[in-house]
Amino acid sequence: MKTLSFVILVALLGGGWWISQPEQNNLRRDLQTLVTQQAREASTHIAQQSEKIAREAAKREANKRLAQGEARPTATPASKPQNALSKYETLLCDLANEERRKRGLPLMKISPQLAEMARAHSREMQQKNFFAHESPTPSRRAVMDRYKLQFGRSPRLVAENIYMLKTSGPYQLTERDFRRAHEGWMKSPGHRANILRSSPVSPAEIGVGIFIKDNSFWATQNFATPMKQG
Repeated sequence: MKTLSFVILVALLGGGWWISQPEQNNLRRDLQTLVTQQAREASTHIAQQSEKIAREAAKREANKRLAQGEARPTATPASKPQNALSKYETLLCDLANEERRKRGLPLMKISPQLAEMARAHSREMQQKNFFAHESPTPSRRAVMDRYKLQFGRSPRLVAENIYMLKTSGPYQLTERDFRRAHEGWMKSPGHRANILRSSPVSPAEIGVGIFIKDNSFWATQNFATPMKQG
């Protein structure tokens, strides 16, 4: 029995030459299956560990930034959502209506379409580096052209005020800066006349569009009375 055990042990260590061919084929398949399974498990384990390491590294970096007092990324003034500016656009509409109310003049309805038209002109003034009622774009040259593009028809009345505030260095815009725009318009005879116009046609609608870039802003204030239909 001891001799038989010794022979079998040597045979296994020697590569199994003594095993019959069918058994040898089975053993090879079993070994191959085992190797494939172990390789798959090892690959999965490595992937899981790599993902875990990446998550931990990202968490450590976030904690480091938080500890250093770094703020989360925020939108720059150029990309600030428009609804963050809408309160200032509404403010400039309300201030104009307040001037009319004090003088017993008809109030103007705030028009989202006029605001969109005004906003486009403010943005173009900044992007093309000009400050004027006349646009360098032929199809948008005059305020009448811009109205027709926006509404697809001619108005009975259309008028426009523009304002620009440029700053140098760090500066935080506040409501006071936008109130200064209204004060500037009221001190200018032409702009004041647009706000207080009552004859021969009184403006029925108003829309203000503001564009901010690098703590400076461009504002356009449009007034209009649509053409009567029929």
